Amino acid sequence: MVQVEGLTKRYGEVTAVEELSFHVEPGEVLALLGPNGAGKSTTLKILAGLVRPTCGRVSVEGYDPWRQPKEAKRCIGYLPQRVDFPASLAGEEILFFYASIRGVPPSAVREVVEIMCLEDFLQRPVGTYSGGMKQRLGLSVAILGDPTVLLLDEPTLSLDVEGRQALRTIVQRWRANGKIVIFSSHVIQDSEEMATSVAILKEGRLVVKDGIDALRERFRPRLRVRVPTDEAICSIPGLASHPAIFEDGHLIVSCPPGERLRVLQAIQEAGVRVLGFSTEEPDIEEVVNEILQGSKGSEKE
Repeated sequence: MVQVEGLTKRYGEVTAVEELSFHVEPGEVLALLGPNGAGKSTTLKILAGLVRPTCGRVSVEGYDPWRQPKEAKRCIGYLPQRVDFPASLAGEEILFFYASIRGVPPSAVREVVEIMCLEDFLQRPVGTYSGGMKQRLGLSVAILGDPTVLLLDEPTLSLDVEGRQALRTIVQRWRANGKIVIFSSHVIQDSEEMATSVAILKEGRLVVKDGIDALRERFRPRLRVRVPTDEAICSIPGLASHPAIFEDGHLIVSCPPGERLRVLQAIQEAGVRVLGFSTEEPDIEEVVNEILQGSKGSEKE
């Protein structure tokens, strides 16, 4: 388990993280989302034992990364937002160097190379790698030794389709084995593809942490009704309590699932001919944007 309690980090007069509290259970994949400066990278660095918190406490598999750094770091695989390796060394040299530090056998190196599809690049100097290939190498280093907690800062940065698929394979494997993945991303689609839960940060504070499905349920799905005229919006009293717009020949009404039949009946009773209808669930990007727009940075969980 990963626990964060009352975490605050200040750099002089600048507060990067303030009173942050949440926990992550085994088998959970948590996406840290929020605008630039929200505190995502700082939180990951504190969990990795790279930045000392101003106050509060964190625990990774029962260990404090500052008071018990050796024990904590044995559990952690960390990918920084910008990976950098000596340009003159080959990818193979980098991997075997980190394998020796972690005390893992050569077979572990071969396994991560296969997962990240690095076989054709191992003998080349890292200075010749593209940004995406460096990212793959960084991910390979992070998963060496099969850590129980993966901390990934913008892991999809520069990755191509093959690299993104390799990353999804890693995340799925860690989740299936009851391990923990915490990653930050500016690409909200990543959370839909990989995460089981989301923590939304704003100005260093936690706005909300919840499962992705639970977050969607907080927002009304839309009923899209195809009608012949935009007069439907003004002429249906039964829609007074539901936000509605007319767009491209469709009346779009936001309403809970239990209200859909009543809304359709109200439209028909108003004399509007219904040509067809469908429902749309809000995607996670819409949900996150609505939460951020409605938030003042206060913590909710």
